[in-house]
Amino acid sequence: MTTYRTRCPRCQIPMENTSQDQQAMTCHLCKGVFCAVENLTPEHHQAIHGRQSIPLSPKENLQCPIDGEKMVATRVLSESTTIVVDVCPKCAGYWFDAKELLHLERVFRQRYQRKHNKSIKRKNYQQAAQKILDDHERTLNTGTNDELTADSWGWYIFSLISQMPVEGKNPVYQKPVITWSLIIMCVLIFIYQNTQPQTWILHYALTPSNFSESPQTLLTYMFMHASGVHLLGNMYFLSIFGDNVEDRLGKAYYLLFFVFSGIGAAVFYMFFVEDQMSPMVGASGAFSGVLAAYMVFFPNAIISYQPSRYTLFQQIHLRAIFYVPIWVGYNIISWWIGVKGIAWEAHIGGFIAGCIFAYFAKNNMPDARLLFLQTKLQQETPEINQ
Repeated sequence: MTTYRTRCPRCQIPMENTSQDQQAMTCHLCKGVFCAVENLTPEHHQAIHGRQSIPLSPKENLQCPIDGEKMVATRVLSESTTIVVDVCPKCAGYWFDAKELLHLERVFRQRYQRKHNKSIKRKNYQQAAQKILDDHERTLNTGTNDELTADSWGWYIFSLISQMPVEGKNPVYQKPVITWSLIIMCVLIFIYQNTQPQTWILHYALTPSNFSESPQTLLTYMFMHASGVHLLGNMYFLSIFGDNVEDRLGKAYYLLFFVFSGIGAAVFYMFFVEDQMSPMVGASGAFSGVLAAYMVFFPNAIISYQPSRYTLFQQIHLRAIFYVPIWVGYNIISWWIGVKGIAWEAHIGGFIAGCIFAYFAKNNMPDARLLFLQTKLQQETPEINQ
């Protein structure tokens, strides 16, 4: 048997076994400890192999008391101290100088406590944010029509004159940057297109018979409009329903969703329109997808509308889960009986595409409002405790 076995790497005197399997030994002179990997506690192992552990080149000729291999120094960093332990590359045993085990325990406690505190705070913020959304959902589900209806006379008069629907109380938590950017883009394009000849408009409008020659119209058509009334109607619908859908999906996914719905509307239109030479422009197909998503995400939100200008005080209030199917049914009937002048096919196609995307998002994608509220609460109440 060679002389290095079971001798202290520093003092070269026999070490005392502190375990029955002779895998943990202590030097009674320098108080150093050698532990095989099996005898190392989880706390010490995690402290050594944590993210702040840095292997170093060996600076001393310390030999493993088990197999005689030259051990490699490993520096363990903490906020208050630096510890260097020696690790055998062959048996993975550890040599600890006096008091280094206590230092390692301190490192572990610091890391664990910091990680634990962050985990607790993150959980508290998540719970607080989820509670806000749960209260929001509960209000929509249990609130009466009077509680959820827009209580402004201005909205009532607007609905009476324009015959347009009015969204009830359904607040958003994030600024609808994408929704308003789309609105501004459509307005600017409409202004520009009115300075261009008819050939320019036809070049960017979607015409089924010419699609193979102008595939870009699959996107460009949805940002153009035939008239000021057409533009105002679509932008109004987009503004009152798009902000909530953007709030739920998040900005990037909402933009992807808007384009997806517009493409779905275009494809449906090209397949089912009778006149393949008829050009189409407008964001109503994409908006139909937005309306579908609004129904999926907020089925109990109130939508009010005035059925007739002659019924001044008979405003009707419907939940989105009832209003939207009625709107879709109206579009289907109008398409079926052949009402001209409106691309009913695009409305229906956009609605189908929007439903597909929204149901997938509801079941597979996180609620963007949750992360936003969690971050906001963390900024406003950094010491939140529950």
